[in-house]
Amino acid sequence: MLRPIVLLVVVVALAVASAGCLGQGTQLPWEPPVAKKASFSLNIYPETNLEVQQGDRISFLLSVKNHKDSALPEANLSISGLPPSWSSHLLSTALKLPSLTGYSTMLHVSVPADADLGKETLKVTAKAGPGGKVSRSLAIHVVEKVSQAQVNDTTIQLRYVGYFPDGRVFDTSIEDVGTDSAVSRIADWSHGPEYRPFELKFGSGGSIAGFEEGARTLVVGQSRLVEVPPQKGYGSFTTLTIPLTQTLNLTETLSWNDFTTRYGENPSAGLTTKDPRFQWPVLVQQVRKDNVTILHQPIVGSTVRPYGWDSSIMSVDSGANGGRGTVVLQHHVLSTSTVEVDWRYHGTIDDLDSQRVVISYNTREDELGTSTLFFLVTLTKVL
Repeated sequence: MLRPIVLLVVVVALAVASAGCLGQGTQLPWEPPVAKKASFSLNIYPETNLEVQQGDRISFLLSVKNHKDSALPEANLSISGLPPSWSSHLLSTALKLPSLTGYSTMLHVSVPADADLGKETLKVTAKAGPGGKVSRSLAIHVVEKVSQAQVNDTTIQLRYVGYFPDGRVFDTSIEDVGTDSAVSRIADWSHGPEYRPFELKFGSGGSIAGFEEGARTLVVGQSRLVEVPPQKGYGSFTTLTIPLTQTLNLTETLSWNDFTTRYGENPSAGLTTKDPRFQWPVLVQQVRKDNVTILHQPIVGSTVRPYGWDSSIMSVDSGANGGRGTVVLQHHVLSTSTVEVDWRYHGTIDDLDSQRVVISYNTREDELGTSTLFFLVTLTKVL
């Protein structure tokens, strides 16, 4: 009767001894496996629980950060649980994990106009080889489409994240987005010491047009992805109506400032330079105290591309137009022609008939002024 008791005591003693020899926390062979903690984290902004109208798009900022002092393999991202009629797009499905930092990307989710009302749960998973795996759930609450818009002079408060098409954040009202070292931001990122909701008064001109339009039909607590083209964002657009047979002055009188702006140098009598739009030679004939007279020197029969398409120089008459002379151009433009003004400003053809073409082009050349911008906005309060 004593033998089983003695055997049990021996087994317990061996277990205690083994635990002491192997060290605290060591898994013994007969113990169940312990889940390994991942070496990185997955953060989702602005939050994992959003309310969205039928037919809207929404986005989430996914930030993956390495907590080890050595680099990990790329984190591969995947989405599951998406309803069959919905669609999603990850701007990047793999993120690098340098030591003690990381990168971010954007997840776009499109909710169909006939989506069922109620809650849908998606799962975002990040795997990084030996670094482990992390999953987070996203709850999207679908509500009916709102047709009634906020009226002018109504003031609202919004949280927002603004980012470029590649996912780099250029502005935000959310402190966690602005301070997370793994969030991909523009190179010259700068932000004041305070992060606060943005106050928008409809009709006041206090924000870019595309941002205001995108927020007009939101209800408190709802979120939306607002896409803003340069025309409704920070672009600076000029509209031109150009006759297909165009007559220009052969000589021009410009102010000093207009000359230096157009040609990038100071005028002097006898100076020959090149016109930035028509690419033909220009001679400075006379320089006065307040203005400069120039002579255009086009060659009849040659082809120029002042607006991105081919234009033929039909005639040059130095005695016409009261002695100022004329240049006649014939523009060969199609509705599919590329618009490029002064060989640098890109634009579009707005209208074209047998007599004239109407174009608009953007004179901003920086990334903020020429890019389509994305804003994830959440209406938090109507004031």
